[in-house]
Amino acid sequence: MFITIIAALCTLAFLALRFVLAQSAIRFLVDSYGLDRRKLKRLSRRDIASLKRSIQQCRQKNDPFALETLLRPYRP
Repeated sequence: MFITIIAALCTLAFLALRFVLAQSAIRFLVDSYGLDRRKLKRLSRRDIASLKRSIQQCRQKNDPFALETLLRPYRP
């Protein structure tokens, strides 16, 4: 019984942390690039991580046109 409660609490803590990290990533994209929060909420957690990686690659290559093309679907 005690182990079941501990397992449930650990699972709840894991899910809460995952939710907070996803919201933090969305907030970063909204604040940094002016993206639409509603459009980003439709994306999965993996899609948001992939979008952040793609943005970082475009910034490292110093390619503003690719960056704009990448971000355009998510702008308001």
